[in-house]
Amino acid sequence: REWKAAGRSGVLPKSVEIIATVARSEQPADGVAAIRFFPEGASTGGRVLLKNGRAQWQVDVGWLIGDVKLKRVEGQR
Repeated sequence: REWKAAGRSGVLPKSVEIIATVARSEQPADGVAAIRFFPEGASTGGRVLLKNGRAQWQVDVGWLIGDVKLKRVEGQR
């Protein structure tokens, strides 16, 4: 439930479910996922879905230019 990125870290509440879809090379172990950003602007790309009850936040990262899009979606339990 801990996260670390760019020298920062935090803890997500247990009520938040995380579903990550990332490149296989960015999944070094079960329960571990990452999206890598490269200096030229590209990334390994992927999607992270944060769910808390019916509320869902979807974070999409494009691989070609590393663009990040955040969208709140209503999900079903």
